[in-house]
Amino acid sequence: MKIIDFIITGYGPITSQRITLTDFTLIKGTNESGKTLTVEAITKLLLNQKKLKYLENESQTGERPL
Repeated sequence: MKIIDFIITGYGPITSQRITLTDFTLIKGTNESGKTLTVEAITKLLLNQKKLKYLENESQTGERPL
């Protein structure tokens, strides 16, 4: 199974964003635009975890991606 795209809605500063994945996907943006939160949301969704050990003290929001 390969994830092609997904949508993040209402997570930190991200109101609604569609992400399309390819063999190589680069996430770029200005400061405070949600790059780290995007990676955090992807990781939490894939691992189905509320808190990740390496992000435990780094989470920028208390929110869970939908």
